Amino acid sequence: MELSSLKGKNVIIIVPRVYAAEGRWCTICNYQYADAVETEKTSGLRQKFNAEILFLFPFDKNVVTEFLAVIPAQLEKIKGWKYPAEPDKLDRQGQKRMERRKKFFPKDLSLKEGEVPRPFPLLLDAERLVTKPLGVFATEWTGSKTAQGIPTVFILDKDGLLRFKYISQTTADRPSWAYLMKILEMIEKK
Repeated sequence: MELSSLKGKNVIIIVPRVYAAEGRWCTICNYQYADAVETEKTSGLRQKFNAEILFLFPFDKNVVTEFLAVIPAQLEKIKGWKYPAEPDKLDRQGQKRMERRKKFFPKDLSLKEGEVPRPFPLLLDAERLVTKPLGVFATEWTGSKTAQGIPTVFILDKDGLLRFKYISQTTADRPSWAYLMKILEMIEKK
């Protein structure tokens, strides 16, 4: 896929934090993907904002397939954090963590194993010809020493101009879909 083929559309490019280490997945990124699917389903944001959403992975098909496969389990893990079996037995710190997680993951999302939707183009950059020059691929980041994408969101307007750039400082500071839709509204007004 060439970006030039999307001229005339707003384009959201998302680089999730995906580790190239077996069994290590960014729960926040898995939630972000599921939230994108849900937001598209409920608000039709692509049609509403004449937009395309692209997920850019600095890995090969096998890693991306694994990333998608673990999403249902990751969403269940989040529910366990938000709604522990015996919340009244949590100490004060445990109660605070539970409440923070409810705010951080506001939606109760679920996907069935083997049925993770793919409504968005998934771009693979296994050679890192795009992600490395953009500075959104690293082999060490926030103390983790493994090949990984740096959580990123770019929004290009209909003319292909970069109108929004977010590159994560931590794994928890990503803009929500509600925030990204406000950015798209501002772009559309101009």
